[in-house]
Amino acid sequence: MEELGLQAGHNGTADDGGINLAYLAAEVCLSMAATASNLIVIIAFCTNGKLRTIPNWYIASLSVSDLLMGVFGIPFILIALTGKPKNNFGLCISAVTVIVWVELCSCFTLFALSCDRYYAVCKPLEYTTQMTHRRVLLRITLAWVTPLLYSLLVPIVWIHDRTGGDDNCLFVEVFDLRCMMVAYLGFFLPLYGIMCFMYYKIFQAIRKQVCVIKVSKHPTCFYSFLQEDVVFVSKSTR
Repeated sequence: MEELGLQAGHNGTADDGGINLAYLAAEVCLSMAATASNLIVIIAFCTNGKLRTIPNWYIASLSVSDLLMGVFGIPFILIALTGKPKNNFGLCISAVTVIVWVELCSCFTLFALSCDRYYAVCKPLEYTTQMTHRRVLLRITLAWVTPLLYSLLVPIVWIHDRTGGDDNCLFVEVFDLRCMMVAYLGFFLPLYGIMCFMYYKIFQAIRKQVCVIKVSKHPTCFYSFLQEDVVFVSKSTR
């Protein structure tokens, strides 16, 4: 989460309010790498029709969210580390809201991609009916709209009262901690927990398929459906 970077960079700032040079260099390199690499992926997806498969739609969506993070998110974070923009609370809220939105979009798109891989490996007979282009576009749309609704709700519900305070645009001073608690407990932890479960089931399915292939190639072995493993037995001697 880039919010952790906000805190780390802020703690590592110099007394004059500047940004730690090592952290600044790392963030700039990360921004440039994210922008260049994801832009290449998006261009390849748009120009080559053969790449527009169902899984690649999710990858393209993920590339767009990562591109936005490289172009807007990281620069906004570096600006926020200096407490800017000052005397412009609306622009401050807008910048941090964009960061929350893009990060949640990446999370939801990864979840949609995991569901696609789960159906493709564990339920191949249902894959063609569940993962049509129309449904894929609908899932991608939901992966962008749902985080947008939450990010728009953030400045309405979880903003500290700035009356009598300074005009610095610092994430930990502007937003209530409950904002991140809801994001982590309501979105990140459940989604990543489900993704871990799905990839565990994918691992089991692939392991089972490998065992079946070994059985077909080695007549001297048999497949244990209870243990999901291949057991080799020696040939009987005459």
